[in-house]
Amino acid sequence: MAEAEARLRTSLSETPGDVEARLMLAQLRFERGAIAEAGALLDEAANLGPDRFEVRLRRGEFFARLGIYQQALAELEAARRLPAPDFPSLLYCQELWRWVAERARQAFVRQPTLPPAPRWLQSLARRLQSWRRERQR
Repeated sequence: MAEAEARLRTSLSETPGDVEARLMLAQLRFERGAIAEAGALLDEAANLGPDRFEVRLRRGEFFARLGIYQQALAELEAARRLPAPDFPSLLYCQELWRWVAERARQAFVRQPTLPPAPRWLQSLARRLQSWRRERQR
């Protein structure tokens, strides 16, 4: 694996726009536990070839492996709208999309904000603010 990685890095230094080499190197780095680097390589591949089936499929697979199902679904849906290179790839994409969609339905999603305060607490806060205003006068 080390020799394959070295060859891929050499290939990327010679041809920086090679999307396939980035995808293969991202896979190798992911398998060796370098998740952040694999993600960065996949992001670079997406910047170079945003309308390529393989790029969207690999990014969807990456996010699915990390358990980030909503992003995985978005990537796989983008891949499904693009022409697949062959039927087995299309079938794999479809099956992965189904699996991720099922997982996403069962997954717990944290909300980025707190839920709204209860009405009794909101009214208490308003009364406190009005009391402070009256006290300042």
